[in-house]
Amino acid sequence: MLLLLPCLSVNAQEPLPEAGAAQDTLYRNPGQGKVASALGLGDILVGSAVIPASIAIVPLIYALQNEAVSLLDGLLVTFIMAEYAALGIPLGGAVISLGLPLYVAGTAARRYPYNWRTARYADALKGKMSYTAFYDFGAGFVQGDGPVVDVGLTVEYNRDYHWAFGGGLNLSAPFEPTFLRLPVFADVKYSFLDSMLTPYVGVSAGAEVVKWGFYGSAELGMRIRTSTAGPNSMLSGLQVKYLENKFYLVFKNAFVF
Repeated sequence: MLLLLPCLSVNAQEPLPEAGAAQDTLYRNPGQGKVASALGLGDILVGSAVIPASIAIVPLIYALQNEAVSLLDGLLVTFIMAEYAALGIPLGGAVISLGLPLYVAGTAARRYPYNWRTARYADALKGKMSYTAFYDFGAGFVQGDGPVVDVGLTVEYNRDYHWAFGGGLNLSAPFEPTFLRLPVFADVKYSFLDSMLTPYVGVSAGAEVVKWGFYGSAELGMRIRTSTAGPNSMLSGLQVKYLENKFYLVFKNAFVF
């Protein structure tokens, strides 16, 4: 996430017009955020291409060789396809997850009418913070089991631009063994700053309801605020989860609305 700062700042440090210190701090270069949004869009397109390519590569090779596929060969192709998909889906998801925050941050910077570094949200959000919801998705690995894909839904109460309290559910789908996990949890998050980009930390605890076991997680990431009139933002971070006596490491993104 540290890539966001140089990417947003490219072409934003040209000589300022001589119009006083107050206007200097508000000076906005027309190019701010363009590099970040372009790099992010490129990552999204590459990640989106990796997933279907990883699934189709084996039958494509057979088709190009013009070979008749016997029943045994068909089973072998299916098995190899599953192995490629098991690698390609989380890999493509990870690339998309890296590109999304770049694209969202770049787009927010391009839309902000002044220098993006001057954006402050404390006063604008005063008295407007209430209940929000967000869906999240991510890809990562399970201790000793391989890749995993995650999706979730959370509802939170935002007391101010720092604290958020809530709860939700998370659907985890490890590839080996292929068995869905459904933790239900309560969580708390703390965002450190009132700027457009701010680090945040979060913890959650609850229970996995399919096999009934303890669930806990901790995460560290970056909040990208996309609106000065409310809590709309994007969360992008690294989450460590404990579920069924195993640790999960997941890179996740969430959209708050």
